[in-house]
Amino acid sequence: MARWGLLFVLLVGCGSEPPARSAPVVRPAASTAPILLAPTKCPALFDVADLFARHARAFGSADALKKSLPVTLLGEAEVEGKKGRAQLVLGPSGYRGTTALPSFFNAWGRDTIGLWGIRGSVGVVERTPREHEKTEATESLLDEWIWRRTYTSATSAASAKCIDEGTPRVDVSFKLPELGEPVLVFDLARAALVSITRRDPIGTKLTTTIEAWTDPDKNGVRFPKRMTDHPPVGSTTTVTYAKVTSGWACERLEPNGPSSLPINEGCLVPPPDRFVLRWPANVPVRVPFTLSKGQLLVRAKINGRDVWAIFDSGAGVTVVDATTPSGQAFKPAIEMEGAGATQKIRLGFGEIATLSLGDLRADTVPAASVPVPALDAFGAKRPELILGYSFFAATVTRIDYKKREIVFGQKLDGLVAKDARSHDMRVIDGKLFAKAIIEGHEANMMIDTGSSGGLDITKKWATAHGLPGDRKTIEVKGLFGAGTTETPATFFRTRATSLGPIKIEGALTSVEDGPVSDFAGMAGNDAFARCDAIIFDREGRKLWFEGTCDRAIPERKMGWRLARSSDPKSDATPWVVAMLIPSGSADAAGIRVGDRVLEVAGKPLGADVEGLEKIEQQPEGTKVPVVVLRDGKKERLVVELHLVLK
Repeated sequence: MARWGLLFVLLVGCGSEPPARSAPVVRPAASTAPILLAPTKCPALFDVADLFARHARAFGSADALKKSLPVTLLGEAEVEGKKGRAQLVLGPSGYRGTTALPSFFNAWGRDTIGLWGIRGSVGVVERTPREHEKTEATESLLDEWIWRRTYTSATSAASAKCIDEGTPRVDVSFKLPELGEPVLVFDLARAALVSITRRDPIGTKLTTTIEAWTDPDKNGVRFPKRMTDHPPVGSTTTVTYAKVTSGWACERLEPNGPSSLPINEGCLVPPPDRFVLRWPANVPVRVPFTLSKGQLLVRAKINGRDVWAIFDSGAGVTVVDATTPSGQAFKPAIEMEGAGATQKIRLGFGEIATLSLGDLRADTVPAASVPVPALDAFGAKRPELILGYSFFAATVTRIDYKKREIVFGQKLDGLVAKDARSHDMRVIDGKLFAKAIIEGHEANMMIDTGSSGGLDITKKWATAHGLPGDRKTIEVKGLFGAGTTETPATFFRTRATSLGPIKIEGALTSVEDGPVSDFAGMAGNDAFARCDAIIFDREGRKLWFEGTCDRAIPERKMGWRLARSSDPKSDATPWVVAMLIPSGSADAAGIRVGDRVLEVAGKPLGADVEGLEKIEQQPEGTKVPVVVLRDGKKERLVVELHLVLK
């Protein structure tokens, strides 16, 4: 298919569900050749087998298609008014689909080895192990099922209903979990397939409409001519195939331009990576990090400048804050809709020509550009970049919390201790997932090193499992990620939770609306830092844990969030209270939202607020003097640190 549109979920922490998107209008699929019409009203008794038989006669069955293979479809892709090339090659035993726009390249398919894909937001060719195909690769499997007309002889139809709404249509549902339990919609009179809807392995609902079919070839086979993908969040992608050629007639569309590779079975070979790592002679590469506000901060070099960056496995694409000098290194290609950490946002998509992490250099880095004002809270170490999943896809990554370093390797050997314990991991659409147990319930958690929390959950999953129930909660509203709009969150304390060898009791857990998917939530650094180190082996589909995983992680107890003031008269005291946790330490001491913080623990609060973290992590009962400016007057207060919802 057209690969289901361009959906960029940045997910720097748990997010709220975007507004509902209008359902695409389903219209009859047009064709220039006549098709035998059936009755134009829904019959009293409906025979789905007859519908499939009429569709197979008019559009081609699986057997008829085999006689036409190989076949090449060439055309145009369009996103947000930007146009590029589209191609589909169907061979006897494999296929390859490609959409190529300026600085954006999507491709997917199957060759002699198995399923593979490369997404523009990652830029790395990723293979799906055969044993994981049915749990990770529903997009590719459904592509095969549709393009090879397997549905024309399907016996797995769970239900079919005819709907009289102007042009009568038939909705046919299938009980095929490995394909996302697809629903195929047919125009009754023409027996034309007009839309396909299914869910991916984490519950995101995706729809493709087919607006036109080609004329039949010599074997009576028609191909979708014009299709539009309708993601729930993101920009629609329309593909129009203008030319259908029998045989291997592919254009070698590649991430960095056309190629002159052989035109034969080579049409099905995966392209080279667009995202390229330049490895030094000394591998593995070690990069120190600072754990600040629960985030992994590393030094990156971009445009000759050293900048702070967050290392974030949960970010589906590397993000550059458009308001910072690093934004000048971003080369835009297209603007589109996406989902930020907590809201629906408009973002620029393109690339960063080059950036470095220690001795490791990354070229043609797929990137998005969007303001991230929540990063102001880091003060002097304010990040300008969020380094996303591309780095995890292209390396074996070791995060050593004990030594405070990230180690990048080309293979697993040498990065894992002999006594390390493994835990199964899945890779779905540029995200890493692993199973956790939350109060006795199995939970599919996204592995997110860009989240400071432990195991934080989505509102949808929490409600389905009776959480938080009748226990005490706190409601908070603030900036929790990309975008400029405040969003709400609910906090409560979970009882026994675990992920692999990590066991957590009494953790302060957030419940947020979450994205348009069914996964349970996110596992972040407050959980992982309990171990000495964790290792991401994406290719082997394993997380590895070192140490006893029972290290104490002090909770931050002040219960406030500070933001930089835009008042030029207060450069020396730039921090104001932007958010308070009700009944938290600061709130109980009389501090109010809007107070300008002058001193904490006897020291002026300047540009660097990193020292605050150690103050906030002191034992309960510790008294912290705070001086604030309120309505032009100094207020001297004493904050007694305590845990909320204890």
